[in-house]
Amino acid sequence: MATVSSLKDSIKACQPAPQQPTVAPNSVDDECIVSYVTENGVEIKLTPSIVRHELITGDGEPTAQEVMRFIRLCESNRLNPYIQEAYLIRWASSKKAKIFCGKDVFFKRADMYPDYDGMEAGLFVVPHGGGGYIERPDSFYLVENAGDGGDRIVGAYAKVYHKNRSHPTYAAVTFKQYAYFYETQTNIFKIKKTWEMMPGTMIIKVAKVRALREAFPNMFSGMYIAEELSDAEEHQDTANAPEPKEKNELPASYKEEFATLEQRKMISDAFSGNTTLCAKFIKSLGYKKSSEIKAPDFPEVLKKAQEAALSKAV
Repeated sequence: MATVSSLKDSIKACQPAPQQPTVAPNSVDDECIVSYVTENGVEIKLTPSIVRHELITGDGEPTAQEVMRFIRLCESNRLNPYIQEAYLIRWASSKKAKIFCGKDVFFKRADMYPDYDGMEAGLFVVPHGGGGYIERPDSFYLVENAGDGGDRIVGAYAKVYHKNRSHPTYAAVTFKQYAYFYETQTNIFKIKKTWEMMPGTMIIKVAKVRALREAFPNMFSGMYIAEELSDAEEHQDTANAPEPKEKNELPASYKEEFATLEQRKMISDAFSGNTTLCAKFIKSLGYKKSSEIKAPDFPEVLKKAQEAALSKAV
């Protein structure tokens, strides 16, 4: 005689398996709310709609999967995207979005970690005249001036000290590995614009972040900054890119003609993230906002920002 339990099992076996809900390639259920608390105790709530309307940079439209990947990155690492701890950038001329972390989150979290015991970093350069490479402290190097030979940057290194380890965690990176991209139209390698203007600052940033990630994998595993990602797609020809859908969207040539997001962040960093002082400085130069700064003018603007921050004469 069949038992009640066996009858239930038989009925359950005859029932069709429940259908899994499908999601269209460019749509996500906006009722999906992700809520978490950051390292600093700030409550963050994210939905695909919030991300699309408030947190995306660029003139492109990210896919549903890219939006959710950004949300999961923020949630799993408790990042605050409103203070540039995480970015989602999508250009219409690119094949996919760039999703990455801000560099400051690495340094802020390392500083809060009780076993963190400081860092040393520097550049590998080949002095004028050739020979072997030597080390320069931090991002300092000799710039070619009025025909005088300068240093040629070939890489950077960083050492992270841990209070409970006998040896520091050491990372060394090669300049060419990160500074160049392959242009498919000409079949040659070209240096990225920001790296050409500020080579020491860019490569040492990569070395420091990589060393921190290797020293504290439980804290930084899976987190990367923009400079560690491939920029090849962003440098493709944008002549045939579609027109922006709305007036307030950025033109496809924006990233070619104007200072990049990372460059504008450097201006803000000169004022230690003080947005009021930074905005006042930008307006003193005749700009309404930092996005109006053109790429050729950026080095001079950054220099003035650093001088203004030191003298506090904003």
